[in-house]
Amino acid sequence: MKISRTTRYLHWFIALCLLSLVSIGLYMSQTSSYFLYPWHKSLGILLFIVILGRVIWSWIRTETFPSASNLPTWQIISAQWSHRLLLLITVLFPVSGITMNIANGFGLHIFSWTLISTNIVEGKRIALFKPLGQFAHSTHQTLLWVLAITLFIHISAALYHHWYRKDTTLTNMLGKEER
Repeated sequence: MKISRTTRYLHWFIALCLLSLVSIGLYMSQTSSYFLYPWHKSLGILLFIVILGRVIWSWIRTETFPSASNLPTWQIISAQWSHRLLLLITVLFPVSGITMNIANGFGLHIFSWTLISTNIVEGKRIALFKPLGQFAHSTHQTLLWVLAITLFIHISAALYHHWYRKDTTLTNMLGKEER
């Protein structure tokens, strides 16, 4: 069975968008570029909708690589769990960002459309639940490192399959025909 076009498109679209948002997030935090925050948040919320679609897609359509049939059991299990972890990270990243914003009283906005109003009391933004906001912020930052490590393993495994095993794992994900 070949990986479906929808699976490939979702994989690459989410990967590129998430890496872009992570890059913007790192830039914002290092340079205090506050004008980028609304864009980062809005694009993150929109990507979250696509990510939820990807989660649903993975539940209703189970796909395996043809090359997985001749792998040792430990590699099959490792691949399954690393994919689940990557999917979980892609869900938790926006959830922690959304939670951080709401708990810290910033509300929730997609561009200029308000989903949840900023908590303003006597002209000042007031956190709704500061400990939760701090936890969500820590989670958001920690997920960056968990994502980096998991992505390194994921990419290394894809290159291992391509260069060492010389199977079709990577070419399938790139949408190329089998030889």
